[in-house]
Amino acid sequence: MTDLLETAIFVVALLVVLLAVSDLFAGWWRALNKSRDLERLRPMDDDEIEEARDGRAGAGLNWTVVIWTGVALILSLFVGSIIFSVFSVPVLAVLSGLLSVYIPWTAIRQFRQWRALRFEQDLVDAVDLMAAALEAGENTSQALVSAAEGCEGSGRRELREIAHRLDLGMSIERALQRVHRKYPVEGVRLFVQSLIAKWYAGGDLAPVLRAIARIMRDRLSIRLRTRSELAGAQASALLLALLPYVLIVAFVLAAPFWIDSIVQHPSGPALLLFGVLLQLLGFVWLWRVIRVEL
Repeated sequence: MTDLLETAIFVVALLVVLLAVSDLFAGWWRALNKSRDLERLRPMDDDEIEEARDGRAGAGLNWTVVIWTGVALILSLFVGSIIFSVFSVPVLAVLSGLLSVYIPWTAIRQFRQWRALRFEQDLVDAVDLMAAALEAGENTSQALVSAAEGCEGSGRRELREIAHRLDLGMSIERALQRVHRKYPVEGVRLFVQSLIAKWYAGGDLAPVLRAIARIMRDRLSIRLRTRSELAGAQASALLLALLPYVLIVAFVLAAPFWIDSIVQHPSGPALLLFGVLLQLLGFVWLWRVIRVEL
């Protein structure tokens, strides 16, 4: 590889890694701020602060994080070793290893977001059922159980778990902590914060739940409308990203000899890598632009 081509490849690879790392950091920062919402709703006294510190100090390993970290390290080493064996450029191998973490992490984040949105859809009807149960004279735990009976899947399981925790004497914050962290979407967060606020302020909870249900339905309507408008752009981006590789496979099957002139040229593999990095840079940037979180 010529010095100019090596420099261009390094610059593009560095831009892709910086863009991916900034996306990872932004997602982590948003998740961290959202996880502290419950702590901001009610100031804790000294005993609760000490209990929270003891709980953090005595907490065991999070095996999900440990397993994910191990998989990411193995994937980074595998991709980095392949790039180094082909191009013999240590810096490029390190950047490629770092970039390989972004793709599975993004897939996991998208799956978590999809799961949370599915739960939010189930929660809308559950909130209406809970409001009706409260208007019929049931307390909060009984209303949660009644709402759970009208749900299916994760909605039924999570609402029953909240009611069970309340029956065991847990504080409202601890009872709702699991669902708040597991499903980080605005509708769930609004339901949790409103329930905690009314728990301490008192008063009739049913009208608040009715208002929450209306807001959540409006959000679902806006989300569906936005997704339908962005579906074409997302499909086009995915098609444009995969089309070159489909064409390469088709050309190789039709005329296997044509790829030899590129691969056997001294600068051929480097030019191919440069083109892939440019496409990856454009795809990551386009994905960040068209991704909308509601």
